[in-house]
Amino acid sequence: MIDNNPSIQNLFSDGLITSVITNFSMPWNSPNKRSVNVIRMNFESSGLLTGLVRNSFIDEQLYRFIKLDAEYAKLIKLSSKTGLVLRGFGGVGYEFDATANPLKRSQLPFFKQYYSGGPNSMRAWQLRRLGPGSAIKDFEGSGSVPDRFGDVQLEANIEYRMPLFSIGSLPINGAIFTDVGNVWFLKKDAGNPEERFNLSRLGTDLAIGSGAGVRADFGFFVIRLDYAYKVKDPSPDINNAAYQNKFFAYPFFKGSQLQVGIGYPFIF
Repeated sequence: MIDNNPSIQNLFSDGLITSVITNFSMPWNSPNKRSVNVIRMNFESSGLLTGLVRNSFIDEQLYRFIKLDAEYAKLIKLSSKTGLVLRGFGGVGYEFDATANPLKRSQLPFFKQYYSGGPNSMRAWQLRRLGPGSAIKDFEGSGSVPDRFGDVQLEANIEYRMPLFSIGSLPINGAIFTDVGNVWFLKKDAGNPEERFNLSRLGTDLAIGSGAGVRADFGFFVIRLDYAYKVKDPSPDINNAAYQNKFFAYPFFKGSQLQVGIGYPFIF
């Protein structure tokens, strides 16, 4: 399976990473204290300084890349018990051609890749089941690799939160949400054209999921159940290719996903 798939060969090839990571986070409140804002940025580089010391093993095995992502979240307090959460995330990683080993030049190493889906991302998709781009692939067939990754990720989320009822002293809250986003490859050698990021295809490639959830608030942690539907799916399984990029095309239960999570899905 891996031998016949160059992209998977690149993902799972072993190698050396020497990273320098810089993190930045800044929260602030609005003057009327009706909203809370948080911005986070992360920068990571690997192998940018090792060229100062030449070593054949390092030169052949080292991944040389940079990775930058930023996240912004805003909580708007509509009342004492209701609120609106807005979130945007963007990330990109670039593997430099300076990497000596040609098998390590096409994309980021496996555990540095971006992915979508799951309880804290695009909730209408299972974990690592969205993307890349508008690719149609076999998720279940012999020799297939169901996990989806990318060197670029864009995502935006909006969530309205409200109280529902209480069980004794335990508050049960609700939410209605929409998630928009996807992941892509960046370099030409990493995948087919429909898998690579192209600004002119952005509207086509973006996935959309909407749903509702309930949250049991224990105070020190939250148990969350979210149920979401694929409003628009750019990268379906090959068996669902007829639904690609069509709005509300899936039969409801076939195109929906239940997620179980601990805590809120975003910064707050």
